[in-house]
Amino acid sequence: MNTAEISMSSALATFDAVRSQLADAACMVLDLCTDQGDTMTTAHITDNQIRTLRTEAARAGDLRQEAICVLAVGGTSALEGSDPGTEQDLLLSVGRTQEWARAECARVIADAAAQE
Repeated sequence: MNTAEISMSSALATFDAVRSQLADAACMVLDLCTDQGDTMTTAHITDNQIRTLRTEAARAGDLRQEAICVLAVGGTSALEGSDPGTEQDLLLSVGRTQEWARAECARVIADAAAQE
């Protein structure tokens, strides 16, 4: 490796370490790391219900919930290529799964129904 390659390699390693630390911090701030347990069910939630929730989240400016809905319907492939630092990128960086996202959407929909 020449000096330029070593410098670039070092810079990328530093970037990855900082990105990981920022993702961990953001995860804590946004409460994305809270384990919701197995108390939620996704058996009765439909993609159409999740799409409706996504529309409402977008209308309300809730980028986090909108990103969760994208993950719930499309899986991790729907989030790939997200801009760094976005809610969608953050969900990927903390390892959230489609199953988790569907359960989170089911919880939000159930909470909304309980308030009606």
